[in-house]
Amino acid sequence: MSATIKILYGEREALDHALQQQHLHDVRQRLVAEVEELMTHLPFEGLYWKGTVTDLMEALYMAFRYGRLFDIDGHPRTFTSVARQCSAILNRSCPSNPTAKAARGAQRKGVQESPFMVRYERMVERNPLRHPFTELVGGLYSMAA
Repeated sequence: MSATIKILYGEREALDHALQQQHLHDVRQRLVAEVEELMTHLPFEGLYWKGTVTDLMEALYMAFRYGRLFDIDGHPRTFTSVARQCSAILNRSCPSNPTAKAARGAQRKGVQESPFMVRYERMVERNPLRHPFTELVGGLYSMAA
């Protein structure tokens, strides 16, 4: 293989990597937007989570990690405060250690279940119009409408 071909092949790999990173960034920001939307609701609205608590904590942690979630005064939120607020909105009890629950979810491997973010990304790739996180929120009305 000539040096020119190796350079072009390397540039192609770099471009593919950059595109994959941009796609992953876009998917993460989409999840952040869905969580931010959820956080505008109140507990008495009757919303509820249709998935597992582990999926919820993993999704919230990803949104916390890759987004900028702020309180009403503009201060950055802690993950525990995000988990407690969203759990209250979704009428679920918050795990005593939400960070550990989220980490456990992100480390899932195997045939039975893959991490929420892997499944979320697959769903968005298959249908860019879907809002997988919001689809797991049930209630009096559809938030995605």
